Amino acid sequence: MRALLALMVWPAWAMDVVTLTDGLDHPWSIELTENYAYVVERDAGMVRLDLNDGTTTEIQNLPEAYATGQGGRFDLLLAPDYADTGRVFMALNAGSWSGSGLALWTGRIQGDALIEARELYQMRQTRGGRHFGGRLVTDGNYVYLSTGDRGESKRAQDPDDSAGSILRFTLTGEAAGVIPGHPALYSMGHRNVQGMWMDPDGQLWAHEHGPQGGDELNRIAGGENHGWPLVTYGRNYGLGTRISDFETLEGYTDPTHQWTPSIAPAGLIRYQGDRFPDWQGDFLIGALKYQLVSQVSADGTQEIARHFTERFGRIRDLAEDSQGRLYLLTDDGRGKVIRVQ
Repeated sequence: MRALLALMVWPAWAMDVVTLTDGLDHPWSIELTENYAYVVERDAGMVRLDLNDGTTTEIQNLPEAYATGQGGRFDLLLAPDYADTGRVFMALNAGSWSGSGLALWTGRIQGDALIEARELYQMRQTRGGRHFGGRLVTDGNYVYLSTGDRGESKRAQDPDDSAGSILRFTLTGEAAGVIPGHPALYSMGHRNVQGMWMDPDGQLWAHEHGPQGGDELNRIAGGENHGWPLVTYGRNYGLGTRISDFETLEGYTDPTHQWTPSIAPAGLIRYQGDRFPDWQGDFLIGALKYQLVSQVSADGTQEIARHFTERFGRIRDLAEDSQGRLYLLTDDGRGKVIRVQ
């Protein structure tokens, strides 16, 4: 009990909490510039939020997305040359009632509209509204896109299938995978990656949802297989029976940390500012299930603390600005952008 209480303590320093805007339709991702934030709404569109006065502007001419179940609009990534070109990458569910799948698009934001939009990748379309992935990150040379297994776990072990994986593309959109099979396949054996972070030295990190237990934080290297569903800490929903006989197995990459019970992690950053010194260098991870922010050690091996439990709602994404202030997105039909400062 003492260890659990230690996880739940509030930070010792003073902080202010400001709601910048609300009424968003299941906001899914936030991307910061110096004065604005782009916020993607899963079941709607994308807005540019003025961080000074809280006003929002709808971005026009977005590619069409199909909202079904967990699917819709997902992540937005500013390209390394965004400041000069306005270029962005975006992940979304493309298709219709007869079948849909994750797609990667690029284009340029000019004024209040997206221009020169083109599709770079499209997953094989299937029915069903689960496990899309949809997170994006860059190391400055490549774009990495997470995909989910679409509720068909065996797909994550098929190297010719892009489901249940992390894909890699050049900045111009060419597939740049390292595993024989699908040309963009970078790592495989994932269930549903919902957060990615790239360290300055090029080390990629990702977390993913397990089923009943077995949420994972993983250190990612190209060419590795993370095991799902052959190796997992998770159990079958309801029954609690084993999905696999193995929680670890030679030839498959173990997570650096796993959560049982599941917290349903969402969004991932490594805090780098000075404003909240006890967070510096550690990972901050939103949680949908327990409505909190999980703080995990810099090496990814230990959950240190849990913050804001049930204070704001389901935390879908996080971001840090140049002043070390923390931004949280709440996943709700009237979702909010909250700034902790």
